[in-house]
Amino acid sequence: MIKAFIFDSDGVLVDTEAVNEQAYFEVVQKAGITPLTSEEYKEYSGLTGREFLQRVLEKRGVDKDPASLAKEKTRRAIELLSQKDIPVFEGVRELLSALKDRGLKIGVATSASKERAQMIFSETGLGKAVDVIVTGGDIRHGKPNPEIFLLAAERLQIQPEEVIVIEDATAGVEAAKTAGMFCIGKDNHVGQDLTKADLIVESLTELDLDQLLS
Repeated sequence: MIKAFIFDSDGVLVDTEAVNEQAYFEVVQKAGITPLTSEEYKEYSGLTGREFLQRVLEKRGVDKDPASLAKEKTRRAIELLSQKDIPVFEGVRELLSALKDRGLKIGVATSASKERAQMIFSETGLGKAVDVIVTGGDIRHGKPNPEIFLLAAERLQIQPEEVIVIEDATAGVEAAKTAGMFCIGKDNHVGQDLTKADLIVESLTELDLDQLLS
């Protein structure tokens, strides 16, 4: 029996992937190392900021502190997000409301920093509907490791098989399936392989809760 939904944030609830990508590109450029490529961004999507930048530095053989760069990336992302309203995807507010009406718990499992996640959920008002938010700062290993989803389920006080996860990235889908959870892939057509998901949609408006929960 499904008792909760756990959502990724960027690319699933809010349309912030472009800002996130820009912040990474700018931080890498400012560090004076070989520029980040779009393919690298897709490949490392789902990792925590520190893990993401550690991969970038290792690939380039550069001896810099990834944690320090990750803090700079968070600062820049928040700065960019503050320049305009944060766009919420179509159907998100309605879906969260419908889940609440059915008595289901709602969690968020995002590789974003705590600071950026707090800003997003405060500014959009989505935080009012969410029971638990687990961020990159709460875990040791980012997606595709299942740690973040297992921790979210633990904090929601439910079992993995009682969860439906909604993800938009290859690493996120893999993490959810490894955690033993049903996974819906949201295809944003940005080159992520979602074929391991149990169901793939292009918009959350396509979801039929009666069918999913039957």
